[in-house]
Amino acid sequence: MGELELSERDHLIADRVLKEVRERMQFLLDVGLDYLTLARSAGTLSGGEAQRIRLASQIGSGWSGCSTSSTSPRSDSTSGTTSA
Repeated sequence: MGELELSERDHLIADRVLKEVRERMQFLLDVGLDYLTLARSAGTLSGGEAQRIRLASQIGSGWSGCSTSSTSPRSDSTSGTTSA
């Protein structure tokens, strides 16, 4: 995105919004979805595109609010048993 000519007041208002937009656009580049446009609605994404965005978002956020499943056995620390 190019530089915008803004007044000092407008710059204070727009800085955080522009930063967020730039970060989201870079995120799309980073996960290989650089062919998407801002005009495309989320409802038109393929299942794979939406999944890639969700997965990359969760990885980027440190997996907060994400539940994962594993097929490998894990140890239950309270009972000393192993479950799958």
